[in-house]
Parts: sequence; C-alpha cells; structure tokens
Amino acid sequence: MAKLLNGILGPLNGKVGGVVAATWKGINYVRGYVIPANPQTTDQTTNRTKFGLIVAKAKQILGSILQVYWDPLVSGMSGFNKFVSTNALLMDPDFDYTVMKVAEGNLEGQEIDAINYATGTGAIECDWSMNILGNGLSSDIMTCVIFDDDNDVAYVNAETRNDEQILLTIPTGLTVGNLKGYLFAARGEGAEMEVADSQFEQVVAA
Repeated sequence: MAKLLNGILGPLNGKVGGVVAATWKGINYVRGYVIPANPQTTDQTTNRTKFGLIVAKAKQILGSILQVYWDPLVSGMSGFNKFVSTNALLMDPDFDYTVMKVAEGNLEGQEIDAINYATGTGAIECDWSMNILGNGLSSDIMTCVIFDDDNDVAYVNAETRNDEQILLTIPTGLTVGNLKGYLFAARGEGAEMEVADSQFEQVVAA
C-alpha cells in the first residue's frame, strides 16, 4: 500500500497496483513493479548449496575458532564473514572439505599423521610428528577441529606442538566417514597472534 507523505498532492511512497513510488536523493519517482528473478539453473543451485554449507560450518565453530583466530586478524568485516568469503572462493564449484580453511596464516603448520575414532568409546586421537623447518616453535598451540556431520556440530581441543597428540571424546557410534578433521598451529593473542593454514584429514576408524 502506498502512503501520501504530504497530502493528496504530495509524493507517494510504496506500491500502487503495478507501480512503485519512492524518493531517491530528494527526487520523487514512480517505476513499474517487477517481481525479482529467482533463477534455478544448475550452477546457481550448486552455488547456493555450497554457500549454505560453508555458513553452517562457520556457525559450528563461531565461538571456538572464528572469534578467537579470525576476528583479531581481519578488519572491515567479521571473522565469520571472512571465513565464508575465503572458503567460497576456494571451493569450485561444490563444497569441498579437503580445501576448506579452518584457519589461515603464515605460521609453520604441521602435517597430520592420522586422526582415529573409536566408535565404541568415542575417543578421537589426532596424531602428528613434530618436524620444525621454518618459523614454528615447539611451544605453539595446536588445535584440532572435528566436524560431525551426523549431528551438525564441531568438537575442538588443543595441546602444544611438542605433545604430538590431541585427544577428544565425542559421542559413540558415529559414522566415521562423516567425521572430518583439521589441525592448525597458533601463537600469541589478539592482533599480534600468528596462525598457520589448517591441514585436513579424513577421520578413520581406530
């Protein structure tokens, strides 16, 4: 419904029949009403699905990862938005766990030896062999993130680099193929923090 802003001879604001009235930079105008397009091509549907999955993952690690390791290192946007935009560009065309970055930066990372899951006990073991060749330190904090697609949640725990193992306890009886793991290093706090690119590993049965 349109509104008369200054009496019957004043400008309109809103929709009347097949036209829309509004004001732009102090100029009153009327234009035809057009129903916005909602294309459903294969490419556009794929992109929407990918974007939705990235947003879902961002929500699962918002407090534990994005607010801690992304927010302090970006400006002009939130860590949440940076995570989404970064991973949307990396994935072409479909959502892809193997290229997703849970963390990104210039600190030396760490290759994962294996991430094992015991279905009967819910025990997760994330193992690596410390091998520092660049700017890494044995005291760096290593964080393991496990995405659980059975329950749409993520589990997080951390140890130092020289521990060479992170243990987590998650629900029992999960589908091991639906568990995706990441490991990354970090050092410092706030804007002075250094972070490594995360490494992906498919979780396997112990």
